[in-house]
Amino acid sequence: MFKFELFGECTEMFFYTLLSFRPFASVLVLLCFTFHLFTMSDSDDSDGNTNTPSTSTGAKRKKYAQNYKVEWESRPECSNWLKKSLKEKNYAHCKSCNKDINISSGFDAVKRHAASQLHIKSIKCIADQPKMTNFVNREVIQFKHQVREGEIRIAGFVAEHNLPYAITDHLGKLIQKICPDSKVAENMKCSRPRIQAVVNNVIGQESFFLRQVKFSLIIDESTDRSTTKHLCLVVRYVKKNHVGDYFFGLIPVVTADATTLHKSIVDFFEQHGVPFRQNLIGFASDGASVMMGRNHSVMTLLKADVQHLFIMKCLCHSFHLCASYACNKIPRFIEEVVREIYLPTIIFLLVPKDQLNLKNFNYFVI
Repeated sequence: MFKFELFGECTEMFFYTLLSFRPFASVLVLLCFTFHLFTMSDSDDSDGNTNTPSTSTGAKRKKYAQNYKVEWESRPECSNWLKKSLKEKNYAHCKSCNKDINISSGFDAVKRHAASQLHIKSIKCIADQPKMTNFVNREVIQFKHQVREGEIRIAGFVAEHNLPYAITDHLGKLIQKICPDSKVAENMKCSRPRIQAVVNNVIGQESFFLRQVKFSLIIDESTDRSTTKHLCLVVRYVKKNHVGDYFFGLIPVVTADATTLHKSIVDFFEQHGVPFRQNLIGFASDGASVMMGRNHSVMTLLKADVQHLFIMKCLCHSFHLCASYACNKIPRFIEEVVREIYLPTIIFLLVPKDQLNLKNFNYFVI
């Protein structure tokens, strides 16, 4: 800049010097003035371009962000979950994770997301979910019904024969080995926790039905070998156009008086959410006074809760009472004659030696 200014001052001094030469004054003035303007314009251009980026090797290159490419969706590793994001051009969207992926660095960002534990877990959960087409496919529905029916039958077999739940872990594998060509046996799951849950929540769960239908209650109290008193509850109701008796519960009780038994029954119904005051229509039990007494019994307490309750005694106990009262009218000696004839015969048949003599006598007679 300093050189151009010095040159301009020198040019002006040379211009005033040449004024003395008249013939060449006009031409020289025009040439000098043109050169002066040219040099000044070059200096201005050099000052205005001081901020332009340098093309030297030390300058930084401009970075370009990667945009989404639709071709990525056709790749096998991204075909089911990758799509274009609505956020920006340099973002991709994962349908399984419901997450936007920054792809400014390129397709490597998509690969890193596909290898993450969150994405792998999401893909696995989606793969385990049933498809909507399976809900309308009759063959698939029928197959699942057969599998569930097989599991329920195995659970019922274990419960009916009082078998330990531990054998179910091996029972399922045994059935699969015996029937290798059966798809139902292959898909049955007979682990111990599953079978136990089926027994507790499916087979023995009658409270769900008792909340919706009318039913009758049959009870009986007994003492087991450990001298523990139990109250057994059986319900009778219509299920699939069939009247059946179903086990409802076994309640341990401390005392077998009418108040305790009634309280145990009411608490058991309330615990399972059964509205017995609206749905209970019948009650049956043996003819014991604690069950069917006229003044204070389980029957009278239940009738106080349910006014329209139908009462029915056990027919076997009723026949036994009828026979017992009838025998009291028979003369005593008839019963003694029958006992004298019946008891020796029973004793005779219990002795092996007497049985052998009877057998030989039969051969002799024949």
